[in-house]
Amino acid sequence: MDLPSLAVVLRAALSHTPDERKTAEASLDQLQFTPQHLVRLLQIIVDGNCDLAVRQVASIHFKNFVSKNWSPTDPEEGHKVPESDKAMVRENILGFITQLPPLLRYISTFLQFADMKIQKQESKAFAQMFQKTYAGKILGCHLQLLNAIRTGGYLPDRVINLILQYLTNSIPKNSMYQLMQPQMDIILFEIIFPLLCFNDNDQMLWDEDPHEYVRKGYDIIEDLYSPRTAAMDFVNELVRKRGKGNLQKFIQFIVGIFMRYDETSIELKPYRQKDGALLAIGTLCDRLKQTDPYKGELERMLVQHVFPEFSSHVGHLRAKVVQSTWLAVVF
Repeated sequence: MDLPSLAVVLRAALSHTPDERKTAEASLDQLQFTPQHLVRLLQIIVDGNCDLAVRQVASIHFKNFVSKNWSPTDPEEGHKVPESDKAMVRENILGFITQLPPLLRYISTFLQFADMKIQKQESKAFAQMFQKTYAGKILGCHLQLLNAIRTGGYLPDRVINLILQYLTNSIPKNSMYQLMQPQMDIILFEIIFPLLCFNDNDQMLWDEDPHEYVRKGYDIIEDLYSPRTAAMDFVNELVRKRGKGNLQKFIQFIVGIFMRYDETSIELKPYRQKDGALLAIGTLCDRLKQTDPYKGELERMLVQHVFPEFSSHVGHLRAKVVQSTWLAVVF
């Protein structure tokens, strides 16, 4: 597919018309493994004459595809990205980055000032000042804002998404993680996990249009504003970079949800928490398949806690076990 045609498909993925949007998303799924597709996406991303919204969709599609398929974690999956495409991306991506709008480059550079591994002395001096004066204060302000939703207050979805992006980007930085660590249980269990759970807005959408509810689970535009997507990214990054201690206690928490669900009478079962627990395990499935002792327990967990929900009388739980990444766990 040529660039203008691909841009049309990407724009259609933003359509307010469900049928048009679904058709566009299906087309993107079909195109993603075709030769040169990644390169064409990069060309659209840096095309200053292309609509910014289309460039954003292309960026999200590119990021998601590379994250999932560039180096598959399962050796049986094989390599889905042609080596010729990988070589072309490696050869051109730095040049493409220099063509991004200046503001985006400045933001990217500024975010790196908190990283003490910067080599240039002039940058290191600024990084020290930024880390000492601003980074922790910004983190503290963000945690205070998140405390509002923890206590029943309101924050716009986009604000929650951006705050969680900041927290996620702070996880690999030792100084920032040390600031978060004393509050990690609160962050993980009282802020992040509730965002993974089925909520009132989900219930309203499920009642009005269950097809739209399911479609949103596959909507690449969700990355821009969804607190749930940002919460999933936080959990992934925390387990990937700071898995020691955090993975075990998070899995123990999720298992506790499963146990309470099984032990509670049908009229009092925590269906929404079970929904969030399924999403959490599905989010971490690739990691769990490679980590002892969890990889040896996955089959039993599927049989005991997942498969029964295929016949659940609660519709959104049936949707969750189909919609989430359980197939990746099974196969």
